[in-house]
Amino acid sequence: MSRPTPARRAAYETLRRVFEDGAWADRALRSAASRLGVDGRERAQAQALAYGAVQRRGTSDHFAALLAERRIERIDPPLRAALRLGLFELLWSEGADHAAVDQAVSLAKGPGGRRRGAGLVNAVLRRAARERDELLAGLGDDDPASAALMHSVPGWLADLWWEELGAGDARSLLAAINTPAERAFRVADGDVKGFLERAPLRASAASAGPEPAPGGLVVVKSGDWAWVEAAISRGELVPQSRASAAVVELLAPRPGERVLDLCAGPGIKASAIAASLGDGGSGLVAVERDPGRAAELRELLQRTGKIRIIRLVSCFTAICHAQCLGFIHCTCMNFLAKVGRQEHGAHGGAALVLLHPAHCDADGVIIGCRAGIVQGKRLIEHLASS
Repeated sequence: MSRPTPARRAAYETLRRVFEDGAWADRALRSAASRLGVDGRERAQAQALAYGAVQRRGTSDHFAALLAERRIERIDPPLRAALRLGLFELLWSEGADHAAVDQAVSLAKGPGGRRRGAGLVNAVLRRAARERDELLAGLGDDDPASAALMHSVPGWLADLWWEELGAGDARSLLAAINTPAERAFRVADGDVKGFLERAPLRASAASAGPEPAPGGLVVVKSGDWAWVEAAISRGELVPQSRASAAVVELLAPRPGERVLDLCAGPGIKASAIAASLGDGGSGLVAVERDPGRAAELRELLQRTGKIRIIRLVSCFTAICHAQCLGFIHCTCMNFLAKVGRQEHGAHGGAALVLLHPAHCDADGVIIGCRAGIVQGKRLIEHLASS
């Protein structure tokens, strides 16, 4: 039995952090990759495995319980993580079966090979490899409950989309939800042509098609991923999806305007807004209640431009600050509000507002809202007409 590769160790540690400690997957992966010295191509593999296994957790847990003939809660967390990783590789990845089983069992044994229960992981994964076609063929999307299992989403989400979109569109959206995302990045200075000429990558500007093609975005197919990571560290590139970039393009922030970005961590859209506003992001107020994501927000804003940070620590103070700046509507649905031009650059830079972790639902600040598509549209229409 071979030792786990660094990429799989990083993915395994990420899964354990996410499901045992409630960590954010992106932060857990960065921490594991840094500690294990995983970068470049290996880091890309670790990310694909970790994120894929997180996404498919609902379906893989169903199969693990079925094949182990016991409830998933009765399987120890370290073994559960090994099963989730191994089942993702076997059922939804393109790796070799023997490598997926061998590496997952090795991870299940733990340091020194002393952890009990690795035999269960071995038996479940070998059976899954033999019965893969039958297992996947047994999934269906005839109704919301079966579709939720097939696509590994919460039952309430499948129910909501079935009701709001109809069965056909709900099935299409659920089928797309686990498709691996393209590797898109925002060129921080906006010079896409210059970037493509100097970058040792096979990349292109985001092209028009069925998806939005915001300006300043490049899609990387392959190349020197270590160079990409260095460019991100230097603040030259910012990972950003088309959908995220399209939100900022639709908002169209201009110098002199004020923008309130709530639930702003880790700062992908906030940094783009700050760049569009100019003058060090003057006019941007970014709100993030989670201390860890707030730290990432602060770091990204500072890495991509000279931003002045104001740190507030209570919901009441945050509300008053927003009202004093002239913001009327505050919501924590990752909603971006924009008001008229500033006549005086009073706060001279982006303001980071860190809400207290306690639930906060007074005076228009809403935390933990689970609005659907129709509800979201109604909220936006209400805010736009007020």
